[in-house]
Amino acid sequence: MTPGRMFLIWSWHKNQWWRQARQGYTPDIAEAGEYTFDEAAQVVVPHIPPGEEVAVLLNSTLRGRKDYRPPAYGGSS
Repeated sequence: MTPGRMFLIWSWHKNQWWRQARQGYTPDIAEAGEYTFDEAAQVVVPHIPPGEEVAVLLNSTLRGRKDYRPPAYGGSS
């Protein structure tokens, strides 16, 4: 568990961030939704192939990096 920590969710399938409350996608990290560990796990764990949706730990500098994309997981992106 990671109490108090928030995550963003990146979709390799859509090549975009998940919006808040699972309400679509956005290419803009500033508009990405914030999810608790449990919420992010509910999204990420069931996706096949594994790594298609990834949780990214939100930190103080991440929001300012408009061009940030998680490292490729080895599948098609």
